[in-house]
Amino acid sequence: MRLTTPAGLMVVKKEEKEGKLGQFVDKYLAARQAAGITAPACLLLVARSAESPVVRALAARSDALEAQGILVRAVLTLIDHTEFGGSVQVPGRLVGEGMLRLVSDARLYEAHEQLVIDAETTWVGDCMRREPGKRDSYERFAEGCRETARLTARAFDRMWSAGVSGDHLIGSAVIQIASDSTIDPSSLPEASISATATVSTRH
Repeated sequence: MRLTTPAGLMVVKKEEKEGKLGQFVDKYLAARQAAGITAPACLLLVARSAESPVVRALAARSDALEAQGILVRAVLTLIDHTEFGGSVQVPGRLVGEGMLRLVSDARLYEAHEQLVIDAETTWVGDCMRREPGKRDSYERFAEGCRETARLTARAFDRMWSAGVSGDHLIGSAVIQIASDSTIDPSSLPEASISATATVSTRH
C-alpha cells in the first residue's frame, strides 16, 4: 500500500512519541465533545506490542474513551512476548471480546504501527520490526485526509484477517501473554499474508 498524500510526515523523537500520540487522541476526543457527538465509535490499532507508545497513550485515556463510547479493535504482534519479565500485559479495558487479534508470522512485521481514528484521521508509525522506544522515527499524522484513512483502514483489515483471536488472553484486568505462548503460522490465512500491505514510510 502506498500513501500518496504527505499528510503530516514528521520526525518524532523516541521520548516524545507517547506524548504526541496522546495529544493527537486528545484533540479527537475534544472535537467530538465540542460537536456533541455521542454515537459509538471504534478505533483501529496495529501495534508492535503492548509496550508501544501508541498502546500506552490509548491506555492512559481508557476512561475518556469509555466515557465517549469509543472502542478499540487491536492487532498486536508477539515480537516482544518474551520480554518484560516473561509476559506482556495490555490494559483489559482497552479491548473487549472479539476485539483483539495476534500475529506471529515474521512476514507481517514489515507492516507499520497505525491508528485509524475516523474516516479522515489517522496516524502511521514506524515498521513493527523497529522498537519504538529505542529510536526516533518518521511518523505520519493525517487529519482531514479520507484517502489516507481509507488506505490505512484497508491495511488494518488485512492484518486483522491474517491474525488469530486473542480472546483467550483477555482477563478482567489485563491481557497477559505468557512467555511460552505461541501461534502456529500455518493457521494464518495464506491469501491474507501474501496480500498484506505495508505503508511507504520505510526508512
